[in-house]
Amino acid sequence: KANRKSIKLVEQLPEWFNAFGVSVASAQNSIPSIIQSAMHDWFDDPTRLMVAFRLSSDPDIAAWQLAVTHYVAEYWDVHARGLDTVHFVAEIEGCPNFRKYWTSNK
Repeated sequence: KANRKSIKLVEQLPEWFNAFGVSVASAQNSIPSIIQSAMHDWFDDPTRLMVAFRLSSDPDIAAWQLAVTHYVAEYWDVHARGLDTVHFVAEIEGCPNFRKYWTSNK
């Protein structure tokens, strides 16, 4: 949510992801510039609180990480109320990849 100074239960993420064999690196309070450029039009307010995490698993399968991220996001939203959005960006062949049009077939 806008004007938020912290995100509830964020410290629980490593434990929740670890249950599925996915490791979460420490939170990055500054979003890497390559990711920022990829998601520049996702948010109306660029000053809102954003936190980024690097996920890894063995093997490093983006589909599995996406499924786990979806499950954890749903669980998190139920327990932390007020979570606004969670985005998953995969680095494939050295470039961030994401679905640009979330609600259309463009």
